[in-house]
Amino acid sequence: MTMQTTKGTARNKRGSLTEFGAALSVFFCCVFVPLVDISFVPARYLLTYTNMDRVVHRMALTEKRSLALKYLHGDPTWKKIVEGWGVTVKDVKASLVVCEQGGSTKLTLAENSRVPNAFLPNGSKLPNGGSSYALEITTTVDIPPLYSSKVGLPGFTQPIEFKFRNRAQWENLSPDPYTTTDPKAPQYYINE
Repeated sequence: MTMQTTKGTARNKRGSLTEFGAALSVFFCCVFVPLVDISFVPARYLLTYTNMDRVVHRMALTEKRSLALKYLHGDPTWKKIVEGWGVTVKDVKASLVVCEQGGSTKLTLAENSRVPNAFLPNGSKLPNGGSSYALEITTTVDIPPLYSSKVGLPGFTQPIEFKFRNRAQWENLSPDPYTTTDPKAPQYYINE
């Protein structure tokens, strides 16, 4: 016994777009667009982290610490680059980290704090230059998805707050010959 179908209910063997129209619109609105929206967060995260690495490296190459801080707080170029791709910089702080190579002594100094004489190169706490000096910046940013609004979930329609810690070795550990008056107590560029 064979079934007969009428001409009006026969299906096309190739399929029809109208049959999948609802499924395609659900897929597009509920899967594809949110995935594209969310994918901007990690892309902006990587761009921001890489840029902050360049900022701290450039700061570590300056002659004096005051010039490094002036670049961080006074030069808006790096901030405009970060904000150019939609990221909001909320806060940025710098510190100097002094570590003995053995790891037993670690000193973290705020932006404008001077390095104590005992922790300077060839100081009494760190003999024979057995220490490392690193400049660290801590940046708090808001990274939004592609489409953002004031209401919704962080990452989907609202920005996500991230805190970056970037560090680079301080390059100039030499004494300043122009400000040193006593050769037994040299003035270092790292304190200027």
